Amino acid sequence: MKLVLKNCLSFLPMTLLLMACQGSGPAATEMASSPATATTSEQGANMSNKLTKQERRPALKWQQGTVKYLTMEGGFYGIVTDEGKKLLPMGLPSKYRQHGAKVKVRGELIKDMMTIQQWGTPFKITEVELLAPGLKHPPSGQAER
Repeated sequence: MKLVLKNCLSFLPMTLLLMACQGSGPAATEMASSPATATTSEQGANMSNKLTKQERRPALKWQQGTVKYLTMEGGFYGIVTDEGKKLLPMGLPSKYRQHGAKVKVRGELIKDMMTIQQWGTPFKITEVELLAPGLKHPPSGQAER
């Protein structure tokens, strides 16, 4: 009987210790939000974000293409590269919004973005050069769909 009681008494502190390590109490919450832990977590998150951005948005070389005004979804400008890729420019300056203009662009693809245009791949322009001017306002019958 003494042996059973002794085993039970030694088992009880071990159980309480394991329950405390689970992190369900306020002490565990305070420990998790300590500055050392938060700094380490932030550093890990920053590294993860940097890697994710690099994976999501691979930098592209200079590409040449033609600016097109498309009438669908209320009308917008897109770029069709000389290789036939469709780029949906984000931040195309207004002076380059010319239907039929030949441009040289550099930027990053944005693969994790959805747009209402549902045309081409969203593209964040970092640099653009006008090679040949186009029409400021395309004739309504010639705008593409």
